[in-house]
Amino acid sequence: MPFEELPHTGDLRYRVTAASREELFADAAKALFSTITDLSTVEAQAEHIVTVAAATLPELLIDFLRACLDIFAIGGFVARACTVEFGPGAGEN
Repeated sequence: MPFEELPHTGDLRYRVTAASREELFADAAKALFSTITDLSTVEAQAEHIVTVAAATLPELLIDFLRACLDIFAIGGFVARACTVEFGPGAGEN
């Protein structure tokens, strides 16, 4: 499994491991959405594009996960899988 839930007294905490930053972001989103529902029960019916920008890779990940939460909160969208692409220079600072 690309992620594991870790004990935490307040919020959620996951350890995500991946071979690339694209996989890291995709697996982090999967961990987030798995908190919301059992992903094995989610059928692929729609696609949603999320675009974020930030100065550093950690900030980019935070903004990406916030955007994922937003699409769930606003429209109930849950992704069972995702593909992540980075533009030139994304998160290199």
